[in-house]
Amino acid sequence: MRRNVYINIAEKTGSPSALTQEQGNLIYNEILPVIQQGDQVTLDFDQIERMISPFLNNAIGQLYGTYNSEQISDCLIIKGFPDEKKATLNTVISNAKNFIPTEKLSIQPPEKRLIHDYKKHSFFHTDQTAKVYYGYKCIDQTSISCHVRSMFQAL
Repeated sequence: MRRNVYINIAEKTGSPSALTQEQGNLIYNEILPVIQQGDQVTLDFDQIERMISPFLNNAIGQLYGTYNSEQISDCLIIKGFPDEKKATLNTVISNAKNFIPTEKLSIQPPEKRLIHDYKKHSFFHTDQTAKVYYGYKCIDQTSISCHVRSMFQAL
């Protein structure tokens, strides 16, 4: 039988505000093992007074780097989410679906490495060391084949 793990966001973060990436990571790290076990998780936002997208990106958005929409919908229940923040949540989910690829990239030999610029959402080649950009952060990628999700975890 599937269990349902209840997480009160305000209690777990110790604040009525859900603002930071760190708070989002805290919630994500609570959600992930539950979903990995095939169970459900209920996120209760009832006591949250303020919330912004960096929290949502890390708490919920990064789930889309591992799971598809159907899997997430099946395992994640959101309770008490403020109506005025639903557009923000929809934007976070849409961005995560569009910009967190889960397929493998084949990076070519060093003289013709493939680059993905996440800010511009485009691919291009260079004769220099491959760099993968995400926002203002950059990673030098030296392996021949990589999984994009592992690059995000390194950020």
